[in-house]
Amino acid sequence: MKKLHNFIKKNYFLLIFTFVILFVALFSFYKLFITKPTYIYAKVKLGQGMWWASTAEPPLWMVSSIKKTSNSIDVPLINVLRIQYYPYFTTGINNQFIDQYNTYLTLRLKVAGSRNTNDFFYNRSVVAVGAPIDLELSNVQVSGTIISFSKELIEDQYIEKIVYLAKENPFSWEYDGIKVGDYYFDGENKAFEIIGKEISINNSLIVKAKIKVKEINNRLVFGEDRVIIVGKNINIITNKFNFNNYIVSRID
Repeated sequence: MKKLHNFIKKNYFLLIFTFVILFVALFSFYKLFITKPTYIYAKVKLGQGMWWASTAEPPLWMVSSIKKTSNSIDVPLINVLRIQYYPYFTTGINNQFIDQYNTYLTLRLKVAGSRNTNDFFYNRSVVAVGAPIDLELSNVQVSGTIISFSKELIEDQYIEKIVYLAKENPFSWEYDGIKVGDYYFDGENKAFEIIGKEISINNSLIVKAKIKVKEINNRLVFGEDRVIIVGKNINIITNKFNFNNYIVSRID
């Protein structure tokens, strides 16, 4: 007993150091192999990260570089489940499509935190609506803003509407360039499709189209933030035509 006491007295700091190492090792083993990882789902708009900052939207080459990954533990930190993108038009009097896209990713993230309190952290950064997030995907590095997150898979509920787009005194090439059956594919769905066209008696070009929208706060929303309402400009592209400054004249 005396020998043990002397040994402890002489090796006091060594024993404390050994105890700390063992504690850290046991804790790490518990976290890695015993506790279940926490996964949540988030929708992210790609961009600079700060939602209030006016920055360039991703070009097509960037969007095309992002690939989906399987919803499994094979990719431990992040899975890309859905990729959706919508043409970006400049604001002002002459809205122009500049080959950039409002791009949204639906993700499965491995996070730290508690599912009971809804407080989560991804790569030591807080997960919250409006918070910036940096993403290192399999073949591209991007940043963005979290616009929603959930403990369950985020499923958008779309409804299909018929919209009538009008333009007064169009050029002849506009009528010829618009083709029935032409459409815009957002990466997941055929989001907009032309189903008819005509010239009215007052020389307005009327285009009839199907559009997939979500109903948010009693508003029809195309994409994530474009309100579709009678009297409002709509700017969109299809495979063969650029609808610039057409007016929504009717919604069925």
